[in-house]
Amino acid sequence: GSLHLPDFFLDVTLCRWLFLLTRYLQLFHPVTAVRQLCSGFYRHLHTRTGIADTRIFPECRVAARPGERTTRIMNNLPELRIHALYKSFGGRIVLSGIDLTLQSGRCYLLSGANGTGKTTLLRIVAGLEKPDTSRFDLGQGEMKWRRCRSTLQSKILYLHQHPYMFDGSVKYNLGYTLPRRLGQSLRDQRIGEALDWAGLRAHGDISAKCLSGGERQRVALARAWLKRPAVLLLDEPTANMDQTSRSRTLELLSALKMEGMSLLIASHDPSQFSTLVDSHIHLDDGKVDCLDQQQSAPPHTAKVTPIRRTLA
Repeated sequence: GSLHLPDFFLDVTLCRWLFLLTRYLQLFHPVTAVRQLCSGFYRHLHTRTGIADTRIFPECRVAARPGERTTRIMNNLPELRIHALYKSFGGRIVLSGIDLTLQSGRCYLLSGANGTGKTTLLRIVAGLEKPDTSRFDLGQGEMKWRRCRSTLQSKILYLHQHPYMFDGSVKYNLGYTLPRRLGQSLRDQRIGEALDWAGLRAHGDISAKCLSGGERQRVALARAWLKRPAVLLLDEPTANMDQTSRSRTLELLSALKMEGMSLLIASHDPSQFSTLVDSHIHLDDGKVDCLDQQQSAPPHTAKVTPIRRTLA
């Protein structure tokens, strides 16, 4: 039944101590009835005050209401600015004073020879690899990479050249992206929408590890569509694909861009993305150069300028 607790139980400090005591009892005296009582107390506390500590009561995470969208909202990061980013390995400077701005709804192509730091830059922006020094601005003022790392990981998604597939069906791989608290009916609905979006409806029950490279990339993009990051980083997304698979992948990337997602694509073949890309960034000797479609050699500048498209 429902609990009716005195107001003094709502003192925040006391609640924290009660949480710790409950955790101790749970570890050393694991009685189901005690656990249920503590869960009831937590729900009452959360309803009255909004205080939540799901690390202690993970099963008490508030379930989504029917029809409620729990995936992250895109465009919650209108612009990402990176200043003075440096990275070295064993005394060798890979990235030297990188300045970069990524805006929502735009696609950026990142090119450069092998070993120039393209993948390293993507991993740093995604919050996966620590730079030597840098300053990031996510709309709340400049801060160091370490301070905004968790925010980068929550708002930015990095897709490897060879997307990893879990054991199980395509549906299972898509469902892995969704919050566990979603009800089964809503979960099935979201998975079905993702399958239709990526053109994978006929592959839903097939083992994901049996898919071709192009189909795996579409599964990875469908997972990104479900996760709704503000920025999507892709490392050679069309490598080793035939023309049909490449065209389908480009269509999905274009759809994500139209929905407001910012795309940063690392590739050795810029011509494949000519209809998708707004700006072309070139890495050379650890620095950012700008390439324009009309230029044969990149000028030395740290700013990224739009590509000028011409009509035939």
